[in-house]
Amino acid sequence: RVWSVALRQGGAHPWPTTRGQRCARRPVDAVMGAAAGHLDLAEGGKLSDNANDASALDGCSDGGGASGSDWSGAAAEEDDRGEALRTLALEAVRRSGLALRHLAPEWQADRGVVLEAVRRDGLALHFACHALRSDREVVLEAVRQQPLALQYAAEEFQHDREMLLEELRHDALALQFAPEELRDDREVILELVRQDWQALRYASQRLRADRQILLEAVRQDGLALYFAPDSLRADPGLALEALASNVEAWALLPEALREDRTVVLQAVRRNWRVLQRVSSPELRGDAEIVRAAVAQDWRALRCASEALLEDRSLLLLAVQQSGHALHYASSTLRGDLELAMQAVEQDGRSLKDVAHELRSDRDLVLTAVRSCGRALKYASKRLRADREVVLAAVRADGAALEHAELFSGLRADRELVLAAVATGGMAALRFAAAELQADAEVAAAAAAAGPQSGGAAA
Repeated sequence: RVWSVALRQGGAHPWPTTRGQRCARRPVDAVMGAAAGHLDLAEGGKLSDNANDASALDGCSDGGGASGSDWSGAAAEEDDRGEALRTLALEAVRRSGLALRHLAPEWQADRGVVLEAVRRDGLALHFACHALRSDREVVLEAVRQQPLALQYAAEEFQHDREMLLEELRHDALALQFAPEELRDDREVILELVRQDWQALRYASQRLRADRQILLEAVRQDGLALYFAPDSLRADPGLALEALASNVEAWALLPEALREDRTVVLQAVRRNWRVLQRVSSPELRGDAEIVRAAVAQDWRALRCASEALLEDRSLLLLAVQQSGHALHYASSTLRGDLELAMQAVEQDGRSLKDVAHELRSDRDLVLTAVRSCGRALKYASKRLRADREVVLAAVRADGAALEHAELFSGLRADRELVLAAVATGGMAALRFAAAELQADAEVAAAAAAAGPQSGGAAA
């Protein structure tokens, strides 16, 4: 192989057996293969530019003295060849730093080649000579590129503060392997926790009790409170920060804080889901706490006490966000026309949660079916036979024709059925009267609209 002859100076290199070895070798193969046209490398491993080199060597072996100019020319040629090989070595490690593994020892001891290799892949430090693994600049470059490269540095760097800090800046969790003095260094731990809160678990006990460090951690993830001592878990300020970032931190709070109305109110204002974790009936029945939660998300109604579900202003706040909130209202409030109108304006399907007496309200039902045609299903029998109401429904969703009163004659209304198939296609046609299903114009309109269309099912 060309690269074996040139870079290992004739030494045979074992065929790489692992995928990693093959990948690292490819840049060397590629570079040396490309160089074959510029350097004529003899099969036997000797460097040979042309036949004159062999004759020059013959002359030397015969005892013939070569002129000074011949020797100086040969030396210059040898220098050029060495420089060319160094250029090839540099090109190889630029393509893959781990190609350093396959280079001759002289290149593994070449500072420029090794620096280039570790800049490309820090783990190439493993293949540098011992002297360069003791070179601060080389090791620092390797660690900056790949923190794990520190394991291949000389022993004196294993506990070097600058090296360790460089490694930790890239991987805060490497703190678990750091010496105790670094794990107890406040400045270092504060910087690492800002980078990754999980570094807190490897800090010394003293620094886990540092409020500022813990505050930085819980702002990223409230579960960092797990590593705090009991005295700091009971800190209301830390508790609020923890709950704001992760509501699961609720389980880490002491009972006294979980029963504290002020803490719960402030926590709910930051994150309504805290209310889902509250077990106290008094706190779930607190109007101010529940209102603060519902103002963020109507689903907080699920956590409210039965008494609060009778609060009209609270339900109005919820249905303005989603008509589905009406589902949680008391039976009394479901019969409130204003609340019902707000709900169906948000989502026509909310008509199913409206009190039965309101389902005969023509304006309410019209509003609902214009939003969702299939809400016609929940209208009173009288309104399901109302042509204007059914027409509004099928214009929103042709399949709503299914819910038109069967004996009202509306399914045989040509104009109404055409409106239905225009939005519902073939899905709407199957609910039309038999004579209209056989009508060529109606069937063509349904086919043109497609197999189905319209709104979602109620």
